[in-house]
Amino acid sequence: MATFFTSAFDQGDLHRALRAYSRADACGAGADPDLHFNKASVHRYLEEYPQAVAELQYAGELDPTLPVASALRDMRQLVREMAKMVSSRCSLSPARLRTVLDKALPPDRDPSLDALAGRGPAPLASLREGANTALAVTCLVMATPKTDVPIRFVVSDRDGTFAAVSVFNMLEGKARPAPLAPRFASRGSRPSWRLSAARREGRGVSD
Repeated sequence: MATFFTSAFDQGDLHRALRAYSRADACGAGADPDLHFNKASVHRYLEEYPQAVAELQYAGELDPTLPVASALRDMRQLVREMAKMVSSRCSLSPARLRTVLDKALPPDRDPSLDALAGRGPAPLASLREGANTALAVTCLVMATPKTDVPIRFVVSDRDGTFAAVSVFNMLEGKARPAPLAPRFASRGSRPSWRLSAARREGRGVSD
């Protein structure tokens, strides 16, 4: 897993680490509490929270001295904080949010997004759980909760749909809340957004 932190925070490193831990588990290391604690860390970075909780609880059963309680508390706090920001739309009134979005995300079509994704920007509400290929989404960063890797943002598109976004290949401090309006776009030979439906809030903004 160390490769993940010394490279570009590539999710592939996490999946490889998880496979290595699973092989070690199958080869008889299943009673090693550190193995399960480390597997929990990988699942946490991948945002696979149910698996992370299960591994942490098992690690705690094997070794009560491990900092399982604090790890579980930190995960719960992060998920609750992000969910609250999304569901409350960062506590902005509809009128205030509409003003902010109109100023930061003008309705004019950006041709650079057409060249990047082969079409105009897609609204967040159009994304579906799983891979969303060849899409560009223009969002306003509304909040940047204090987290480690992946870097997390609470964003809104022009329609007022809020979402929690995790970026694995960006160093902390490279983006900040409004008035920045970064373009999140899928890239690569098989570009895609990967969305967790539970982390999307689809309410629009009233005029």
